Amino acid sequence: MNGSSIQRRLQWVEGGRAKNKNLANSFLRYIDFGITPILLNDLEFPGRDAPTLHAPAFLIEHKDGHVELSVVAEVVNRVGYRMELPSAGPWVAQETIGRVSAGLTNAEHSAISDEFLGDGNTTVTVEARGLPDNAEFAARVERHENFHVNDIKEKVNAILTPWDEAIFQFMRQRKKIIAETEQKAIEEFYEQVGGTPQKIATKFISTLRASGNAFHTTAKGKSPWVDSYMAAADEVTVYWDMPSVT
Repeated sequence: MNGSSIQRRLQWVEGGRAKNKNLANSFLRYIDFGITPILLNDLEFPGRDAPTLHAPAFLIEHKDGHVELSVVAEVVNRVGYRMELPSAGPWVAQETIGRVSAGLTNAEHSAISDEFLGDGNTTVTVEARGLPDNAEFAARVERHENFHVNDIKEKVNAILTPWDEAIFQFMRQRKKIIAETEQKAIEEFYEQVGGTPQKIATKFISTLRASGNAFHTTAKGKSPWVDSYMAAADEVTVYWDMPSVT
């Protein structure tokens, strides 16, 4: 996104990239390989709190029989993302061989043979490896997450920037809303600029959710899968594969 796309009123936040995901736990605990939460005014989506946009500062003057609304301060909103990615590895964890065998059948592979399974309570080392190798697999995860970053930027330009610019132009041109009541003036203002902060934030988030889900249904956007595995008396190695997003 070029520097002119997000103006000083709409601040882009590069939230950092933490390489902290153990891909053995992605197999054992169903933990994501990588995540890219949206940051909107320092609140995350997905998250516990619904992100929202800040409103501009209004001046509302009460006159005889009506009110006049103007904008006296620009709205400042922060939008961006943060990312979590696979660690450098090796990716290892401990688990009972019975649970590992169940995880393999859930991944549509054959169960571990009785020769190694025993009563299922023996603790084994689980190592996850990426195909074609760990480094390239981790790079594919990051490229997948970069798709979501670019998607966020596209939706900022399509949804947030026009709303932000409409508010700025309203203030720069010293426009006023004249209405019978304060509430009607505020409603008319948001009608003119395209929506309330909550409406625009909801549209931004829901549009991103829809496009992200759509990407995950494509051949290049689908989740990693267990390609194969090897089992021994005290160690199980699982091999992850995934599409390469270019």
